[in-house]
Amino acid sequence: MSNKPIVFWNIDTQYDFVDPHGALYVEGAERLISLWEEILDFVREHEVRLISTKDHHFVDSEELSDHPNYVSTFPPHCIAGDKGVRSVLSRIEENAVELPWNCSISENQLRSIYQDKCPLIILKDKFDFYEGNPNSKLLLPLLKEKQMYVFGVAENVCVSQAAIALAKKGFDVTVISDAVKGLSSLSTPYELWDDFNIKLKTWKDIKKDILL
Repeated sequence: MSNKPIVFWNIDTQYDFVDPHGALYVEGAERLISLWEEILDFVREHEVRLISTKDHHFVDSEELSDHPNYVSTFPPHCIAGDKGVRSVLSRIEENAVELPWNCSISENQLRSIYQDKCPLIILKDKFDFYEGNPNSKLLLPLLKEKQMYVFGVAENVCVSQAAIALAKKGFDVTVISDAVKGLSSLSTPYELWDDFNIKLKTWKDIKKDILL
């Protein structure tokens, strides 16, 4: 199974989004924790590559505002060093390598990390991981896996931007439909995803596809 050309992308499953007391709570996201844990257990059991992203903002981030428009700016959340930045999932940092957003790693270092097949955590100071971490631009060309399975929050912000960024770079992207949750105040991204041939499938169907 470890040779299957697939990657699971875990998007921003962090306290500030998932817990009802979080700074930018996505309503109902806490009900997905058990499914996310099931997906991660599957990933570990079958030695599939896992890449996670985490918002890692500072108070002066250009995408944070005390008067947000909920398009290009949102209320302060996932501030570095605060509780809100933590993952709600167990073992997510186990044997993982963090890619900092405020410094660049050499291509040789990234290639070595990639070849080790350890889980990666991409820290980002923007909603879009590709723009929010300079190491993403070097990482993606190294990925030999072309099938990407995306899950997490928020479906209509960071999940959508991650899926589109991957699709633009030529990856085959499937969003796990029952493992994402969006902000209720924003519209769904499905029509936009159609433009990039981003698919939606349930976890049950994806698991069947992988195990064939």
